[in-house]
Amino acid sequence: MGRIGSQFAIYSSKIPEEIAREYQAIVVHTSLNQVVVAVAKILTKDQSIFLESILGYTVEQVLATHTELELLWRQAYTSELMAISTEKLAVDSPDQSARTVFTKRQIIGMLGLLIAIIIGMFIDTFKVVLIINIIIQIAYFLVSTLKFLMIMRGTRTTAQIRVSDEEVAAVDERTLPIYTILVPMYKESRVIRELIENLERLDYPKFKLDIRLLIEEDDVEALELLRSMKLPNYYTSIVVPHSKPKTKPKACNYGLIHARGEYVVIFDAEDRPEPDQLKKVHLAFNRSSDKCCCIQAKLNYYNSEQNLLTRWFTQEYSMWYDLLLPGLMQLDIPIPLGGTSNHFKTEILKRLNAWDPYNVTEDADLGIRLYGEGFTTAIVDSRTWEEANSRTGNWIRQRSRWIKGYMLTWFVHMRFPLRLWRQIGTRGMIGLQVVVLATPLLPFMDVSFLMVSDSQLFDSYDVPRTNLLYCGYRAGCRKLYVRL
Repeated sequence: MGRIGSQFAIYSSKIPEEIAREYQAIVVHTSLNQVVVAVAKILTKDQSIFLESILGYTVEQVLATHTELELLWRQAYTSELMAISTEKLAVDSPDQSARTVFTKRQIIGMLGLLIAIIIGMFIDTFKVVLIINIIIQIAYFLVSTLKFLMIMRGTRTTAQIRVSDEEVAAVDERTLPIYTILVPMYKESRVIRELIENLERLDYPKFKLDIRLLIEEDDVEALELLRSMKLPNYYTSIVVPHSKPKTKPKACNYGLIHARGEYVVIFDAEDRPEPDQLKKVHLAFNRSSDKCCCIQAKLNYYNSEQNLLTRWFTQEYSMWYDLLLPGLMQLDIPIPLGGTSNHFKTEILKRLNAWDPYNVTEDADLGIRLYGEGFTTAIVDSRTWEEANSRTGNWIRQRSRWIKGYMLTWFVHMRFPLRLWRQIGTRGMIGLQVVVLATPLLPFMDVSFLMVSDSQLFDSYDVPRTNLLYCGYRAGCRKLYVRL
């Protein structure tokens, strides 16, 4: 048994990808009567015999580090790894993938609804507007009621898992599992050094960390900086090959394929997790049932005092992660996860095909899929500090992406509403509408009601008279308000 050395090449003889991934073995040399296979650890006799039967050669093993194996994976199995990262969910569960945004049934349904509303406007504008307003008022009532219940439940001491400092200090580090940390980034080389400092502050045995820095292939500046830093061996810089879609969830899927940890968490490049977060999550999983697949840490902002916008962000996050999200979990309805500091059981996450690379709010989508499969989510009393958007333009782009992602997630999961209802039940179905659909929809309703509530405000705008639906709705609302 030797080491792989610095000179190796990938030959035409290849172990099938699934077996290579299971055995952590890659062919690096072929001669007349044997193949040289790089392995992370020595294969058993049965594994070696099985590989020989597949390859038709005698197998000689050489040891390789995890970093060397990552390089070999990229050389030998690029197409296979990209297929897993981008297409596995769409192939295995096409109904749950956002690769196709609208199905034919949905397009026909939306067109039919729009045509029915237009025809109704011509026949009896008042009744149509009355029905629309009743539906909207019911939506407002359900959302307000559910949020009230969420806040009340969120104030309970049992709404989140609390781990004391004494419990953290009592942890036997020898019993801790390997923990994988995925850090996707793109064009963020300015914060890489600070990122490493924040990760180094984590109170967790370094030899049990599997930190995977996910760098896009064209992010040359970040790649050069990481190569120059000589990071410890528990860091692995993984180059994500260029392909479409170029998204955060695709990069996370790519990094997850060879993750070694029992648990896996995502941190963004600017995140500052509290040092004891990993230990707290480990203890939280131990307290939870086997069905608990995800522990969400609380998020907030370290630049809350920068300007008015960051203060608003801080207020919003404090309400969501300290009250609403714990209450939502207590009500046992689908959880739209946050974008970072989600801690998962790796085996279950892989079984569910992880994140949807075609969805821009991939964590909200994953939370619903977890719920649909019968898994639960909990929240732990540990924080990760982020940087709040301090510029209006960035805020608008971020919110636009969130609104788009929530709407996309709703359309994906509502492709077969009756089947979904049977799967997640009435409670889950109502929760999905209130949390996922109402979140992006109600702000548009607020603006619409504000505009139609004051006729003088309407008259001050030059609304095209050719906009029949808009003008009809405006006229219907005026009639409705007059009659009421």
